[in-house]
Amino acid sequence: MHKTDEEINEDNEKQLDPDHEQEMSEEGADLHALLTYLPERVSCFAHTQQFCIKDCLQHSEFAKSYDGKQLGKVAKIVNSVRKSVNATSYLQRKKITLRAQNVTRLNSQLVMLQSVLNDHEEVNAALTLIQSREKITNQDYLALSELVSVLLPFKEVMQQVEGENIVTSSCICPVVLGLLKAMEKLKNSNLHYCQKLAANLKDSVSKRLLPYINCPDNRLASLLDPRFKISWIEDDVEKEEAIRVLKTHVASRLGKDDEESCRWMRMKTLQKSQSYLTLTEGLKKKRPRNSINEVDSYFGVETMHFNEDPLMYWKKKSQELPTLATLDKDYLGLTATSAPSERIFPIADNFYTARRNLLGPETFRSLVFMKCNPKVFEQVKM
Repeated sequence: MHKTDEEINEDNEKQLDPDHEQEMSEEGADLHALLTYLPERVSCFAHTQQFCIKDCLQHSEFAKSYDGKQLGKVAKIVNSVRKSVNATSYLQRKKITLRAQNVTRLNSQLVMLQSVLNDHEEVNAALTLIQSREKITNQDYLALSELVSVLLPFKEVMQQVEGENIVTSSCICPVVLGLLKAMEKLKNSNLHYCQKLAANLKDSVSKRLLPYINCPDNRLASLLDPRFKISWIEDDVEKEEAIRVLKTHVASRLGKDDEESCRWMRMKTLQKSQSYLTLTEGLKKKRPRNSINEVDSYFGVETMHFNEDPLMYWKKKSQELPTLATLDKDYLGLTATSAPSERIFPIADNFYTARRNLLGPETFRSLVFMKCNPKVFEQVKM
């Protein structure tokens, strides 16, 4: 759309106007202040982990290797069987389901391999039924089994960090170090086909996932998780430093709580009397809590089993360790991945349709909340 001569002249006058320049500079300063106030954006851990696998599986070196060629071969076999009615019916009678890989989910390649290898003899029988030349040989089976063993640790990590209604942020530091150890062990083992892949995956994890350990929020979340505490830290000096940092945060939280408590008590006493001397009444009676004792008491107990709920632990310890119990709400409530929130969009799409486009915002919000939190209403019924 072309501007008229009058609009062009107005723009030129604005550019020459010093008041307009000052207004623009003030808006820029406000925007900069807002961006400074906002928290630093951290990429989704689960998506970054998938990129670790993508870096290696889509590398030209792996594509030319024997394992890379067999991975493509398995994908063709699965597509051929799933397209054939006879082969699909045969496998259904054997209660076998082949999983196709999903382009957007790199871990689906592992699921596809497992579905084929678990019943590879029946898959070969189905291929014979449709007169396919492709077959899974014994050498293919050995090579693909090695590939599964290399990718399996990533699947286990993904299942943990993508969970809903469970604590996930505290798992980041332990699982990253666990992946590095697993890849190092596989790289030094007697792998015949995937030794180079294990080395590349270790390098990719170091490049993409290791920075997550340096994030203070992730470290504090792991320390506040009674399933891990400091067990994921091997160096004794780093353990002492981690405990010191946690004590500093507890002391800082105590200072904020005391300041708010003092402000509230001053407000209450000020309502009773305007005398300056009465503003400190009641403050001397309050006994300060010891942050060091709380942290030492917390680390003095062994870690609990991984299957137990850390949130229930802190609920029980809210009286014994009150300051740490408030810190856990800040850090264990963080999520390691955006996957659970992204699943809300297709759920919401089922409610807000062309035939139900007059839903009010509160009704729409309530419907989505009820769908995503069925356990809350089950507890209410009980």
